This record gives sequence, C-alpha cells and structure tokens, in this order.
Amino acid sequence: MKANSFVLAIIAMACVTSLQAQKLSEGNLNFLKGTERLNVVIDYSDMLIQGNPEQTAYELKGEEWAEKWETAKETSYPKEFIAHLNKNLNIRKAVLPCGDYPEAEYQATVRVLTVGRIWGIECEVIFTKTGESLPLAVVKNLKGDSRRWGGIGGGGSNTYLTGTAFAFAGQNLGVFMAKSIR
Repeated sequence: MKANSFVLAIIAMACVTSLQAQKLSEGNLNFLKGTERLNVVIDYSDMLIQGNPEQTAYELKGEEWAEKWETAKETSYPKEFIAHLNKNLNIRKAVLPCGDYPEAEYQATVRVLTVGRIWGIECEVIFTKTGESLPLAVVKNLKGDSRRWGGIGGGGSNTYLTGTAFAFAGQNLGVFMAKSIR
C-alpha cells in the first residue's frame, strides 16, 4: 500500500512539473541539443523598477543610487544570472555553456520586465538564432525572488537583493532548460 502511494505521488509530481513547464514555455528547446555554446544577452530596455520606468526611478532615488544601480546592471546582475544558469543547466556535465559568446549559433535574450517592490525580478527569455529576430522559443514568467529560502526576507541593499533575484532567475532557467533539452 505504501509503495502504491509513493508511486502515485511521484506520478503526480511529474504531471505538475510537466504542466508548469508547458505554462512557462512557448515552443521547445530541442534545437539546443548538441549546441556547443549559448550566447546570453540581458536586455533592460523595457524594465520597470517598482512600477516606474528606469529613468523615473533614477530621478526618485537620486544620482548616487542611479550610479550604483548602473554599475550592478553591467557587472553584478549578468554575472549572477549566468553563473546560476550554468550551475543548474550543467549539473551533471558541461551540457551547454552559457555566457558572453557572440559567435554562438543561438542566443537567449533575457528581457527584464519588472523589478518589484521587494527587489525580485520577472523576465521573459527569447531564444533565437544569433543575428536573427524570429523567436524559436519563448520562456515567459521567469521569476527570481530576492528572499531567501523559508520565506525569510533577505537583508542588504536593493542592488544586493536584486542581484540575489537575478541568481534565482538564472537558477530557475537552468533547471527548466535542463529538463527541456532532450
């Protein structure tokens, strides 16, 4: 009896995971199988910071904040995202190195859409052939939370918390891609 319950629980978890993957992605990622590298580009052009366009957030928070934010955008956020993407995508062996590879056949454009009130992020990822605009697959509603596990709020500056959110978003994409590339 216990064995049957265990098997049913595993089947239920697999179904839920499959449904979540279907909701998250339009298209499949099978075209990435056997690819040597993936170019990852972070696009902030449509980003809202706590409901405000980036320039408005800069005006509200001041020049010092804007300078720290710009520095983190260019250095810390992509580094955190890509490190956790690679770690979770390539957990068993180097399956698909991701990063700054402009010569790669395929590109993943991570469009950062929102930075929320607790500094978590929401993105969409558009996979294309490098240099082309026709999407091969789109991952929607990719999120990264600024909080730590267990619901305990993270401490630190807003740039640090947003960096943590980028790390979680990279982790979530890596896990999703590892399951999706067959």
